[in-house]
Amino acid sequence: MTRGRAALAGALLGPLVLAGCLQAWPFNGPYRCVDGACSGNLVCDDGLCCQVGGTPACPTKPTSMGTCASGATPRVYYRDDDGDGFGNPDAGVLACARPVLTTHVDNADDCDDTQAAARPGGGEVCDGLDNDCDGVRDNGLPQRLYYVDQDGDDAGDPDGGVSACARPPGLSDNRGDCAPLDATVHPGAKERCNGNDDNCDGRIDESPVENEGQSCQTGRPSRCAAGTQQCVDAVLTCISTAQPQPDVCDQQDNDCDGQVDQRPDCGGPASLLGTSELTLGALVVPAGTSLAATCAKGATGARQGTWFPPNWLGTSTGQHLFFAEAQAGHAWDLSQPQATLALAFSFSALGTSASLNTGVKQPIVTLCNADARRFVRYEPKVNYDGGTTFRLAVPLAGSADWVRADGPAGVDLTAVTRVEVQLIAVPETTFTVKWLADGGFAP
Repeated sequence: MTRGRAALAGALLGPLVLAGCLQAWPFNGPYRCVDGACSGNLVCDDGLCCQVGGTPACPTKPTSMGTCASGATPRVYYRDDDGDGFGNPDAGVLACARPVLTTHVDNADDCDDTQAAARPGGGEVCDGLDNDCDGVRDNGLPQRLYYVDQDGDDAGDPDGGVSACARPPGLSDNRGDCAPLDATVHPGAKERCNGNDDNCDGRIDESPVENEGQSCQTGRPSRCAAGTQQCVDAVLTCISTAQPQPDVCDQQDNDCDGQVDQRPDCGGPASLLGTSELTLGALVVPAGTSLAATCAKGATGARQGTWFPPNWLGTSTGQHLFFAEAQAGHAWDLSQPQATLALAFSFSALGTSASLNTGVKQPIVTLCNADARRFVRYEPKVNYDGGTTFRLAVPLAGSADWVRADGPAGVDLTAVTRVEVQLIAVPETTFTVKWLADGGFAP
C-alpha cells in the first residue's frame, strides 16, 4: 500500500489501529451503512461502506486474492451469542479483523451458544444442560422421571416418562393422571356426581362429592319435604333428611318414598304367600304347652315344622303353627277398625280322622308384636270340623263369631310383626293345609 493510500485508510478508519490493536469502527461517520445498504460500488462490511481491495478499505472482508488490505492473512472468528467467551463452531467467519457489531471470538469451543451456562470448564449443575461441554447433560447428577402433562392440570400421563435432573417444561413429576386430555380430572380434583373417577383414586362418585350434603327440597309433603343432596346412580338427588319410619295408616308418607299408606306397612300383606314381603314357615310346639302368655314362635321347645310353599304339613304330635313374618325392621299397621284377615286354605288329612275335631275351637289366629308377650289372639266360637276348604274373615276388632283376647302385656295393632295360625291335629292324623292366594289382610 502506498503512503498516500495508507494515510487515506487510516483517516477513514479513525480509531482503528492497523498494527493489530482493534478498536470500534466510526459508525457515525459518512461511510456508515444505512439499513445495510451502500451507494455506488461500495459494500457494507460490519456497519461500514467500503470497497473490497479498494478505497475506502473494508475492515474485515478479505480481497478476492484472499488477503487483507494490510497484506496480512485473514483468519476465522466465531460467533459468541451467549457472551461466555466461547464461539459457535458452526458460525465461523473468515475476516481480516474481529467483527465488532456482533460478538465474535477466536475459538470454536462452545457446545451450546444459546446458554452461557454451557461452556468448556463450566461446573455441571442439574439444569438439563451440558454445562462443561463434555457431551453429557447433567452427568453424574441424580435424575428422575417426569411425565407429559398434555392438559395442563399438573398431573402427567402414566404411560412413559422422560428422565431428567430437573422438571422440563410441560412435564410433571405426578404420573397419576387417569384422563390425560381432561384438565378437570386429575389426582386431588373434587369428585363430582357423574359416574366418573374425577380424582383418579380408582373409585367412582365416592364421598365427599361436589355439592353433596347441600340443603334442598324433595317436593314431598310434611316431614319428608326437607332434604340434602346425595349422589344416587351418578345423579345428585334430593333425599329427605327425615328418618324413614314404617308407613302407618295416617295419610302421611312416613317412609319418605313418595307414596302414602302403601302396603304391607299399612294394612298388612294382601296375601300370606307374598314371599318377597314375608318370611314364611312352620313350627311345632310340644303338646300341653300353654300359649296364654306368649306368641307360639317364642314358646319353649318350639321346633321347625314342615313347610313346602304353599303347603303346610303336620302330624298329630304337638301344636302346629304356621307363621308369616314381616321383613326385618318392618311392621304392619292393622289398626283400622274395618281391617280383617281372610283365612283361605284347602285342607286334607290322612289317618284316624279326616278332621281337626279335637274338642278345641280352631284354627286360632294370633297377631304378635316384636315383644312376644304383646299379642292379640282370636279364637272362633264354632270349631272348624275339617272340611276341604276353609274361607272365613277374621275381623281384627273382634266380632260375634270370633273371641278376641289380648296378651298379658297388651298389643299394639299399629306395629304387628307376625301372624300365627295354630292347628291341633287328632292323634294318628297327618294333615296338609294348602294356602290360597286370596288369604291375607284387607283394609
